[in-house]
Amino acid sequence: MNRIINNFLSNRFLSRFAILFLDILIVSFSCFTVFLIRVGSTGFTQDIVVNAVKLSALIMCSNAIFFILFRTMRGILRFSTFRDLLQVVYALTFGYVLALILANTIFSQYVDSTFPRFFTIYVVNICLMFGFRIVVKETYESLVKVREDNINVFVYGTKATGISLA
Repeated sequence: MNRIINNFLSNRFLSRFAILFLDILIVSFSCFTVFLIRVGSTGFTQDIVVNAVKLSALIMCSNAIFFILFRTMRGILRFSTFRDLLQVVYALTFGYVLALILANTIFSQYVDSTFPRFFTIYVVNICLMFGFRIVVKETYESLVKVREDNINVFVYGTKATGISLA
């Protein structure tokens, strides 16, 4: 099993399309979660479901545009740094601003209730994106990276410490 994982991760990065797909999946999950919390499982009517699907599709499309523009999906395993996390924040911020502007022009009857919903989805989405990237990077490093342990070695009458055998 470990050999299969090592072969799959041997190129040290996931496919860009796989990361983009997972990012969009996280956006859709956060939209669904916020709508479920807001109206509850029994409060879904036909009108609310249709508007929620339209709003979620708008959010996913606008975020996908900015994910591509900011290249948030490049080298998630090898290059996951604070700079990359800032790019995710910038892409999400611009994506949600665009979606909010478009939603207020398309869904003009929901202008007063759109912003709190967008802000909640935005915060949930940032937390999930950060968590996703941290979990993927840490899992990758624990599976692939070779541990380098310093051990004490006795070399012909003297003690040499801190020699790495890796």
